[in-house]
This record gives sequence, C-alpha cells and structure tokens, in this order.
Amino acid sequence: MDYESVELLIGAVLALVPVAALVVAGLWCLKAPAKRMPWFFFLGPVASLIYSWTAGSLALTLFPPPYDAYLDSGRGLDLRGMIIVFGAMAGGAAGIVTSIVFCALNLMRQWSRSRAGTTSRSMEHP
Repeated sequence: MDYESVELLIGAVLALVPVAALVVAGLWCLKAPAKRMPWFFFLGPVASLIYSWTAGSLALTLFPPPYDAYLDSGRGLDLRGMIIVFGAMAGGAAGIVTSIVFCALNLMRQWSRSRAGTTSRSMEHP
C-alpha cells in the first residue's frame, strides 16, 4: 500500500471520528437533556475545534510522509500529508455542525412537547 492510499484512508477516518463521537455523546445527552444538553452545547464545538487543530499534526507524527531526496532538497513543494490535515479540519467542522444539529433537535423536541402539553390542556378545560 503506497503512502497516497494510507493518506486517503487516514484522512477519511479523521473526518468521521468526531462525527461518530458526537453522535454517541449527543444520544447520551438526550437521555437527560435538562442536565446534559447545556454542557454538550458548549463542549461539543470546543472539542471539535481542539480536534481540528491537533488531530492532523498528531496523525502526521504517527504516519509521516516517506523521505524523498528531491523534495527535501527544496526543489519542489511537498504537499504529502495535506489530506490528513484537511481530513482533521473537515472532521472538526463536521463535529461543530453535528453539535449544532443535536442541540437544535433537542430544542425542537422540547418545543413540540411543550406545545403538545399546552394543546392538550386547552382542550381539557374549554
């Protein structure tokens, strides 16, 4: 397997990890939304930002591009590994969007429950 294939695979994994983690955390928070959702609203985007800043460089440390004497001598622009960095950045952005979507779904769910409760109470007492 050449480095380009490894780079694509790692970039894809880095893009999907925060989304999967925030979906699991969001579902856990929806079990007790009054206590957990305010924390999720704050920590989800912050964790995604930190992830997008650090995951790419950590992955490049673990999976460095192979040595190329031509590119290392300064005669060319070495962009190997950029897909890994862009995958981490895309994952961080997708994590922020996932956090916003979960918080919006929670607010819509609370609003529909309160609206249904208000409608049923108004029908009981004409």
